[in-house]
Amino acid sequence: MKLDSDPGLSFTPLLEEDIGVICRHDHPVAREAVLRWKDISEYPFAYNVGESGNWLLIKRHLQNHDVQLNWRHEIQSLQSILMVAKAGNILSVAQGRFIEALGITDLVFRPVAAPAIRRQIMLFEKQDIPRTPHLERFVQMLTEYVAETSIAE
Repeated sequence: MKLDSDPGLSFTPLLEEDIGVICRHDHPVAREAVLRWKDISEYPFAYNVGESGNWLLIKRHLQNHDVQLNWRHEIQSLQSILMVAKAGNILSVAQGRFIEALGITDLVFRPVAAPAIRRQIMLFEKQDIPRTPHLERFVQMLTEYVAETSIAE
């Protein structure tokens, strides 16, 4: 379902972020100056279970560019993605600020170009339901936080 085609919903963009790979700091991919999806497609990849939004976004985007990743390890949680990436030669797909936000020093995030993949985080609401004062305050705090911190671009 395309949410943006529903006239009963309103959308507030909050931020956009790069999707790339995380790996150990000593992985060969960590040392590359520029990464392209087709150049790293042979490495084994870990991914979130089945139909997660990020996995579908990446898969659909890369299919349009005739790139097929080596989806080898299906993972149940973000914690598992970190553990698999720390274990060795497996790449995990994640958002750009994931490692930074967690303060993990033995893993690195590498953006991947050609094609660049970004995800957008949005707040969507039903137009016919008014915001409560608590929700209004939460949305205000959230948008202020995004605007004031390094996660806004």
